[in-house]
Amino acid sequence: MEVVLDSNEFIFGFTGSKKACSDILKLVGVKFDVILPDVIFREVFERLKIIEGKDFASAVRYAILKLDIKIIDEKLVPRELTHKYYNMIKKMPDAAIAAFAEWIDAKYLISENRDFLRNLKKKPFEVLRAEDFIRVIKDE
Repeated sequence: MEVVLDSNEFIFGFTGSKKACSDILKLVGVKFDVILPDVIFREVFERLKIIEGKDFASAVRYAILKLDIKIIDEKLVPRELTHKYYNMIKKMPDAAIAAFAEWIDAKYLISENRDFLRNLKKKPFEVLRAEDFIRVIKDE
């Protein structure tokens, strides 16, 4: 099963500020595979530099790479797909992440703050918070 994790999953997980996010990171490669758009990978590093400092951010960057997460340039996503989501939600960064999830045929997009995506009709992936995703993968 392929999953896209939003930046907060990594930030909350590595800083220990949300247990469910930490739990998800422990299951990467065991219960599911993660594919990330490069923009999320960069955002995690940049935000953690501000929150925790450069050394911590660099350690997290290395840890993400050690998790065997596939990182793909989001510019490879067809423009038409990104525009489809932009026309629905009117926010380009969010549209790009939704388009990426559809393009890689992800089953889930795990996010703590992408509530607007949960309400979209006819999306080919499910949007869940970390706690909900933990429950789902325990049942599989």
